Amino acid sequence: MTVDPEQTSPGEGMTPLTEADRLVRKTAFVEILATGRPWDPASATDLGIPAASIRTAVDDLVEAGRVRTDEQGRVTAAAGLSTEPTAHHILVGFDPRWTNCAYDALGILGALGADGVIAARSPSTGAAIHVLFERVDRSARRRCCSSPISRVAAGRTRTGART
Repeated sequence: MTVDPEQTSPGEGMTPLTEADRLVRKTAFVEILATGRPWDPASATDLGIPAASIRTAVDDLVEAGRVRTDEQGRVTAAAGLSTEPTAHHILVGFDPRWTNCAYDALGILGALGADGVIAARSPSTGAAIHVLFERVDRSARRRCCSSPISRVAAGRTRTGART
């Protein structure tokens, strides 16, 4: 599975990312996703950019609020994933991975295009929320979703036109 956490455009007022920033943030994200542990920029020997540029990119990303680091300078959160426990996590064929918020959990599973589970807590009640994501064979979906009830649920009229 490959994820490009930079597919979305930066929010209003956010400083655009440099190529080094993008590469460092993506590398940290992929490492956190794969291992569940903080990513050490000093271990990045195959990124094709100098170590000083990697460190500068990490510092710039921290300053912009786009990654978090620990006391050792390792990246602990990037592109919505976190190594620190939060109220939200995803399960995608491996140990749970913490996410910064429920929106990140949804976005990461969607970007992965993978089966998975989101576990979160309601901010207003604290109640547990679990959402199961399963990929669907499109041909099976067409067959199973042609009943009048499923057309109504999908916002379609009897003729198949969207309402």
